[in-house]
Amino acid sequence: MPRSGAAAVAAVAGQLLEMLPWMVDFREGQVLVEELETVLYLDDSGSMNGANLSEARGALRKMAHLLQDSPTRVCTFGTHKQVILPREPNRSPRSSSTNALAAPERTPLYFSPKFEKLNPDIIGLQWKGRSPGTYMWHMILGDIREKYLPGNGKLRAIVITDGLDTHSPSPYQGIQGMNPMMRQLLEDGFDIEWHIVVISINNILGRPAISSADILKYEALAETTGGGFLHIDEPGVMNDYSARHFLTSLEKAVTGSDSSFLDSANFSDQQSKGARFLRRLHQSNHHLEDQAADQVRRQKQLELRKQDPVASRLPWLPLLESSRKGKK
Repeated sequence: MPRSGAAAVAAVAGQLLEMLPWMVDFREGQVLVEELETVLYLDDSGSMNGANLSEARGALRKMAHLLQDSPTRVCTFGTHKQVILPREPNRSPRSSSTNALAAPERTPLYFSPKFEKLNPDIIGLQWKGRSPGTYMWHMILGDIREKYLPGNGKLRAIVITDGLDTHSPSPYQGIQGMNPMMRQLLEDGFDIEWHIVVISINNILGRPAISSADILKYEALAETTGGGFLHIDEPGVMNDYSARHFLTSLEKAVTGSDSSFLDSANFSDQQSKGARFLRRLHQSNHHLEDQAADQVRRQKQLELRKQDPVASRLPWLPLLESSRKGKK
């Protein structure tokens, strides 16, 4: 076969392989959110390339251990959405990492070098930072409404990005685009919890790609819904001593309890923002074991965040509070 013909065949084969996860995801159809469903949205825009993407992949690798036990799917987004990991049902409803903590004779999954479902290394190979734009809030709204049906469970949405929405139609463009998206999801009846990682390693001009004011709005979205927020503004945030120590300490303590070693003064002095984000993500897994306790945790977090001037001005906050009251 001529070289040009072989190249064409290889290109077609590559396109088919890229479409395969989407076809599997599409064939499964819509999913009713009954317990805990997780979806990752990974920014694949060109501005992610380089240090930002390296840090983003590192953050994903730290998270992956905590995402093995709920049905999870992964999408990248640039100028369009691409499903790179279709949803897989969890192995068993009660074999979660929270149970692993209560059984010290067993090794929790997130201490194993083997990722049984969500493999961050394989995902990283498909996450290249090559798209010319960022189509985010409107895409996420459409994806959630297309894939999920609101039920009695919690939808956990994890976003890793380095900037703002540039390609959604009005009014979903820019940081304010999260507001109509969130209002629509709440009106649809979704109980959604956001975990957001914003990466702003300085660009070649020495300036971050996102303002401090916009970072605070990302944080408000995550924190008011019961999730965690992490701002990575320098290399190595997820690789410091505190983050590593956090992961090993999970065997010894149930995070979030009053008796947790992680809450002690000695540990708090060393605890990094990376460790705090991972801790919040781990707490989110408790929904699998005790939905009522998870709702109490999230409500306490909401009451605390309402005192923040940025969070208090979120236009959909009253709707969120109303939906929480309906859950009681």
